[in-house]
Amino acid sequence: VTLPPMAQMVNDVAVIQVAGPLVAGNAGWRRMFGVIGYEEIKGAVVEAAMRPDVNGILMHFDTPGGAVNGVKPTGDLIKEVGRMKPVVGYAATAASAGYWLASQTSKIFADDLSMIGSIGTIMQFVDLTERNKAEGVQYNIFKSGSLKMAGNPNEPMSDAAKEQFQQVVDDMNAIFYKNVASARRTTPSQLKANFGDGRAVVAARALAGGLIDGLGGQGAAMRNLREQINAKFAKAK
Repeated sequence: VTLPPMAQMVNDVAVIQVAGPLVAGNAGWRRMFGVIGYEEIKGAVVEAAMRPDVNGILMHFDTPGGAVNGVKPTGDLIKEVGRMKPVVGYAATAASAGYWLASQTSKIFADDLSMIGSIGTIMQFVDLTERNKAEGVQYNIFKSGSLKMAGNPNEPMSDAAKEQFQQVVDDMNAIFYKNVASARRTTPSQLKANFGDGRAVVAARALAGGLIDGLGGQGAAMRNLREQINAKFAKAK
């Protein structure tokens, strides 16, 4: 059985590439445009976890983040597999949902110019009402509740809808911070104090703020992974 295309073997280490925007499910034809699906990531992680010739997993992150749907179970899986075999992260870019996934590895390493963070959640909607008006198009909308189909681009967004969407963003953000803070052995309040504005920072600042564990790039990540593998074998003897 071979590893999925996004993974490759380096001796007894499976290197899993998490590169591109993240989407729910499988990316399918979107892989041609550099998109990756959470189900594909989980499939590669599970395959590496089950293979007897894999003693450790290096997660190579180069992603700006992406969809909320699917990120938590994918991160949970990475963390759970880490209890079976050492899992270390290398972050060329690990932002937003990409950083959430990276935070679930045992250690994160980066290069000097890596971009890390962008912790937070966004939603955005297009308002086409003025364009429709200019084109002489009018929509008649009938719905069962004031917030049904909220965000429809063909009607102005009400204050109630704006409040509702902001609440959803805040609720998702709280879950984001809780999971990352737990994995990074800090508190959500401390994490928000340093990175609550959603900034992405270069690796040195990420290291100072506790978002990563070391510099030195993929080489440092591989050395740390090898140390964990050797320690696990020594403990098993």
